[in-house]
Amino acid sequence: MAARPIPSEAVLIVNAHSRKGEDLFVEAREKLERAGVTLIAAHAIHDPARLNDAVRAAVRDGAPMVIVGGGDGSLSGTVDDIVDKDCVFAILPLGTANSFARTIGLPLDLEARSRRSSPAAVAGSISARSMAITSSTRPLSGCRR
Repeated sequence: MAARPIPSEAVLIVNAHSRKGEDLFVEAREKLERAGVTLIAAHAIHDPARLNDAVRAAVRDGAPMVIVGGGDGSLSGTVDDIVDKDCVFAILPLGTANSFARTIGLPLDLEARSRRSSPAAVAGSISARSMAITSSTRPLSGCRR
């Protein structure tokens, strides 16, 4: 499958309950917009139980890219809502360990990401359709084959 361009429009959904989510929500929104991302909507979710509803609503409403800000739990808990949808899953690592972001080599510092030239560099983007590791017998968490 050929890589498609990263969309310039997105919905930002941040788990404000994550370690850095509340503090970095406004900063992330500003830096994404400066990097060329047009935010269709931006939501700071204070109740983590509502995170999936927000992601599903964004996908259902046709967001070309959903940027989820939070920790590993926020990312693994929402990726299934984007798998097999025509939507790019992008991440802002705002948690404590940020193991997933570290594994894919995404800089953890929001300032460092904002100095890059493309929207995808600010919010590390991954097409949910291409997340399964084809050379492995086990897909990444939350992915279907």
